[in-house]
This record gives sequence, C-alpha cells and structure tokens, in this order.
Amino acid sequence: PSNLEISGVIRTTLPARSIAVAGSTAFVVGGDGLGLHKGMEIHNIENLSSPRLLGSIGTASAASGIAVNDSIAYVSSEMDGLYIIDIRDFNKPRILTHYMGVMPAEYAIAMRNMNLFIAGWGGLYIIDVSNPLAPKDIASVPFAPDSGTTSIALGDHTAYVGSSNNLAVIDISTIDAPKLLTIFDVGWWVNDLAATDELVFVAAEYGGLI
Repeated sequence: PSNLEISGVIRTTLPARSIAVAGSTAFVVGGDGLGLHKGMEIHNIENLSSPRLLGSIGTASAASGIAVNDSIAYVSSEMDGLYIIDIRDFNKPRILTHYMGVMPAEYAIAMRNMNLFIAGWGGLYIIDVSNPLAPKDIASVPFAPDSGTTSIALGDHTAYVGSSNNLAVIDISTIDAPKLLTIFDVGWWVNDLAATDELVFVAAEYGGLI
C-alpha cells in the first residue's frame, strides 16, 4: 500500500523487542539492559485505535523472541533460556516450564510442527516442544562459537540464521540431523531476516535491505 498510516499505538511498560499476533491479540516481549522491565505483555488489539493491556508476566532476563501456538507462548530470553507459558487466560498467564536446555542465551525464535528453532549463542538449537512440560533437545548446529546470533527465518527445508555480519544457511530437511550448508558474509550487521521458498531477505543495518 502506498498510503500507510498509524492505526494505533501500544505504550508497553517494557522496551519492545519482538511480537506475535494471534487473532485480535498481540503478544509483545522485551526488556532493557538494566533488567528493570522484562518479560511478556498481552494486548487486545480488536480496536486498533484503543488497544488494551490484558495481562503480563516477567522473565529473569530480557525477553527477545516469541512464538505462539494455540494456548501456549514460547518466549526466549537473552540469558535465561526458554519460557513456556500457558496463555489460556490472557489476564493471568502462567509459566508451565522454564527450560535452560543446552544453551541459556537465546535471541530469536521460530516454530514449525511443534519444534522450536532457536538462534542462540554460537549457533542454531532445535527443541521438541510437543510436550510443553518436558521439552527435549533434538539437535544443534554450532557455527559462531564466539558470538551471539541476531535473527532466524525458515524456508521450506532451510533455516537462515543471522550472526554479526554473517548469514548461516542450514539444511533442516532431516530435523534431528541438520547440516550447515554455508556461511555468507553479508558485509553489514544482520538485524533481521525473512524468507520465502527461494529467497531470503536481510535487514542489514546501514547496508539496507539485501
């Protein structure tokens, strides 16, 4: 559309980092470096000009990624692992499981077929959450041992993970045996990614959209 306009603004109590929308509900996660405001907020956006805060829940460190499936929210945190949260009552979300797994530092998250793909410190981590009370590590692909990751996007059989100036391309056609295909130097800091069947789009800070 050529004529975009702001339909509404949500004044969150935490610095917003990531969002998921399900129907008329928005789930916002975030946090600040001081650790004063961190966690997830749930907002009713049925009336875009007057969104309403329904509920919230805190995390131990800044929340950085979120995926929502049915009545459960999956929230990754920068230094405190994965939170699996019951959201059946938007007014009173509650933590079902706090899972540290193999990598406590988690930055971005994507979901497919009850598997979470988490961009964490040093690489990609895949977790089976078919039982939200007992998540299981499936596999990991280390490729950035000295740095964190910034973003993740899924293609049909491929995961794309941003890390500093690099784009890692990972074959996930066999979920329990993912393979690193290549690491591409984008030339600019990779802030975010989006993927289609054949293309990946990179928000590359001062390099623009690549």
